[in-house]
Order: sequence, then C-alpha cells, then structure tokens
Amino acid sequence: MPEIPLCAQAGRKPVANWTGPKVEVISNPLCSGCQELKAKLTERGIAFADWNVTTVCGRAMAAWYGSPDVLPAVAVDGVLLDEPGDVVKLNGVSRGSRQGP
Repeated sequence: MPEIPLCAQAGRKPVANWTGPKVEVISNPLCSGCQELKAKLTERGIAFADWNVTTVCGRAMAAWYGSPDVLPAVAVDGVLLDEPGDVVKLNGVSRGSRQGP
C-alpha cells in the first residue's frame, strides 16, 4: 500500500477521530469560483486549509476525498460536502471549474 504524503495525513479517517482542519477547500488558482469562495470564507473569519490541486499535496488531498471533479470542493470535519448545491449554499458562490483531465 502506498504511503500517504504527510500533507494528506490530516485527512486520515475515521472521521470520529478527526484531527485535521475544520474546513478544507480543494481549489485551483485558475478557478474563479474557488477564489470567490476563499475570499468569502476569509471575509467571514472562517479559517480553512487550502488544498491547491496544482500541487502534489493538493492532488493528494483531492485523491483522499475521492477526486471531486468539480471545484471548489469543501470538506468540513473530514466530510466532503457532496450534495448538489451544498458548496453554493455555503457562501452563495459559483461552482463549476473542472479539476483537469
């Protein structure tokens, strides 16, 4: 079994024993919806870990959460918000940038 990168170990399950960041955003710097969401979280004083999918750690975290293909993706307490519209409802931002091929 491959080693989990150190940056991805925060996402180790079980969720009941979650020790990672409270809020995680899986994003891409070219995704305008990602930038909107991060700006709104920052404006509201909500701390978050930003996992940029253009980096090794960002791709590792995206893989840990099942490689969501639509960004931004958000996890709260280690649980990916995956219901349609959850991220949009979170802050009223657009969503729809694909991660890549």
